[in-house]
Amino acid sequence: MSKNSKPHSYHVFLFPFSWDFQAAGEAGISGSFEQRTNLASFENALMETGYWTSLNFAHSPLNYYNDFAYFHTSVREAVFGKPDCKSNIVRNYERPGAKGGLYEIKVKKHAASYRLNIDQIRLNVYDTGVGILSFFLSNNDYQDWQQILEINDFGRRIYPQFLDTASYAEGGDLLHQVHESFLAERIQVLASNGRVIFSEDFKYVENLIGNGGNPSDWSFLSNKLIEGVFGSTLFTTARGMGVARSNISIEPILDDRMFVVCWHGNTKALEDLGQDFLKPEKTDKWMQYMFIDNSGNSCQSDLMAEELLKRHTYHRWAKYGTFYGITRYSLVALSELNDFTQNHLVNHVKGRYMELAQLSLAQRASCQRFSHEINNLASLDEKSMKREADFLHKEYLRFVNKLYFLEATPQEQGIELYEMLQESMKIAKEVDFLNSELTDLYEFLSLREADEQSKAANQFSWVATVFLPASLVAAIFGFSTIDKETNFWQWPSCLSFWLPLLITITAIILAPKLLRRANSRRIVEHSLKK
Repeated sequence: MSKNSKPHSYHVFLFPFSWDFQAAGEAGISGSFEQRTNLASFENALMETGYWTSLNFAHSPLNYYNDFAYFHTSVREAVFGKPDCKSNIVRNYERPGAKGGLYEIKVKKHAASYRLNIDQIRLNVYDTGVGILSFFLSNNDYQDWQQILEINDFGRRIYPQFLDTASYAEGGDLLHQVHESFLAERIQVLASNGRVIFSEDFKYVENLIGNGGNPSDWSFLSNKLIEGVFGSTLFTTARGMGVARSNISIEPILDDRMFVVCWHGNTKALEDLGQDFLKPEKTDKWMQYMFIDNSGNSCQSDLMAEELLKRHTYHRWAKYGTFYGITRYSLVALSELNDFTQNHLVNHVKGRYMELAQLSLAQRASCQRFSHEINNLASLDEKSMKREADFLHKEYLRFVNKLYFLEATPQEQGIELYEMLQESMKIAKEVDFLNSELTDLYEFLSLREADEQSKAANQFSWVATVFLPASLVAAIFGFSTIDKETNFWQWPSCLSFWLPLLITITAIILAPKLLRRANSRRIVEHSLKK
């Protein structure tokens, strides 16, 4: 490793996940959403590993003042939490022993190996049932453009995106094609002396053949790197089996890729691209960097490329030689390599801009989690469904007020970058869709409740009608008016008995039909309104 103290690039890999708390003795993941997403329970299980400590930003004002002051007051709680506040929507942790270690990425297709310095490993856990694990990595050795592309692409994959079943059928390797495309041969975390601490070579996919593809083996928990960083004792050892103590179940909530935040200082690359590199014929390198494509520009349409460049490139500082690219899975910066960019600009990218990306990623993951929970309500009985729906609605309101913001910072550049992140991840549409799902859920529950009330009213009406004729006749005419001399068949005295009785019988016959017709009309009108 080089002794150069200044980076050529800086990389932050953000792994978003969903989590569920599993109490001791329970079989599988069970319990209400409130029980499964209890932050205190997560923290207790995390601290039992012995690897993590709470990250209190207030204890390091010199290190975090610039980042803290960057955000609106209302946003700071969602980014940093409040000191010693048990009702925080987020809790922050760090793995103190990670600094000084190495993040090694081995690439099979040309036997390359990249070792990046680990500055920090952090963990943000949100009470919406999601979290983000972050690797902060400094590259002080690799300057070539292709090397930066490969670090970003191969370093972010946590499981194979596909398996080469055609090659396997002919005796080949299940991972051959994906290794040649974008999956590392191996990712490891090393101690400063080179000792391997955690390692993942993705060969666990071979077990899928031997055991017939047990669904539990598709879990990302097979990723020994992620499992090792968290602490293996945090997780359940067998899905669906009871455990002797409390554990946490964790699953990737988006896909096989970690979100990439990257700054790269490369004066020659900027000169090669030129000021007109935003034109389609000049786009390939920038498109590769922005969309994390190590083997070439994946967009082979000049028209589409031009649209993507305009939508995803932020070029406020173009004349200063700094460009930003923002997509739904990346925030990258390219600048000249000089003292200012190495000492100051890199801190903006890995600090304030990374926090903007992390906030947006937490919002997107939370929407996905809420939507997943709403879909699961279909398997519950009506009483449990209503209870869970009420809690989900309360948590949704808390999410909208505590984690989802239209503006995160008063700084102009931050406002523009945040808007691009929000648009790229389609956060507003996700929130609107979630709100629509909750509305539909409550309308369904309201209809079910109205139907139950209608059934109860019908039952009551049938009971009442049994006694209605006699009570009605007695109330109106009184039994005292009928004596032994009364002739029920002689006109007009017969009217005093037969007319009320006829009216009552008619009402008994017609009332249920009219009630059903009214209910049907109400349901049709409700459907038309939707």
